[in-house]
Amino acid sequence: MKRLALFSFLASLILFTACQNESPITGPQNNEFQKSVTAEPQWIGLPQAADKSLAKKFITSEFITVADGGYLLIDESYISAEGKTVKAYSKIEFAPGVVQQDVLISMDIDDQTGVAEFLPHQMFNDFAILNQTFEGLNLTGIDPSTIQLYYMATDGTYEVMTYDQLIIDVVAGTVQVINGRIPHFSIYGFGI
Repeated sequence: MKRLALFSFLASLILFTACQNESPITGPQNNEFQKSVTAEPQWIGLPQAADKSLAKKFITSEFITVADGGYLLIDESYISAEGKTVKAYSKIEFAPGVVQQDVLISMDIDDQTGVAEFLPHQMFNDFAILNQTFEGLNLTGIDPSTIQLYYMATDGTYEVMTYDQLIIDVVAGTVQVINGRIPHFSIYGFGI
């Protein structure tokens, strides 16, 4: 009788634990899987300057007011190690009322990755508008349909920016975003 009770108990325990639904049927949803989905994009990058000692620093700052808005502009060029002209154009516009308070804003474009960082990090009342063009890039071997303009969201993941138009010309080595909508400051860059 004891064996029957013990056998019944063990069989019930096995059935109970085997029928538990501890893992999702639709696929993994653990943090490790999510990290691989939200990994940093492979940035397109800017070509190396012909003379490293003359490397340009792409940075600007402007005081933006709630009442008037304003803009920041970088419009620079240099000669690459391959002898091509590389152009970096980036303009971010703030309509009146977009910023939450009057603030000194800086835009810094990394001369290796082409990633733009806007400081200080903050949220906006409405979108700031980004128009950005890089010319003279080496896009050989890159499928243009995989290129997007990414930004780092407030939770640390990378998301594709909303924009009116994204223009990619592999032959000319040009990537351009028209009227990209920036919800907050962080980093923004063309990547795959």
